[in-house]
Amino acid sequence: MEIVPSLVDDLRAQLAPDRVRTEPIELSLYGHDASIVDGSHAAVVCFPLSTDEVRACVRVARAHGRPFTARGAQLVWPAGPFLSATPS
Repeated sequence: MEIVPSLVDDLRAQLAPDRVRTEPIELSLYGHDASIVDGSHAAVVCFPLSTDEVRACVRVARAHGRPFTARGAQLVWPAGPFLSATPS
């Protein structure tokens, strides 16, 4: 997906600039999960810290006619965080 400077500028106006990423390696890493299914490619990756910031990202994406895909904490296996079957 093509990076649109005005989209990135508008997102950076809503979030701290270091939480809006457009570097190819980061787009590749965050643009898909661990599945083997080849999907679409991310144009920008954002790291909102609050519900209000998520809303702002959705509004900006919508204003630019771009899809918004939310991605929460992920299961990283085998060497990272995992979901426990029993509560702590």
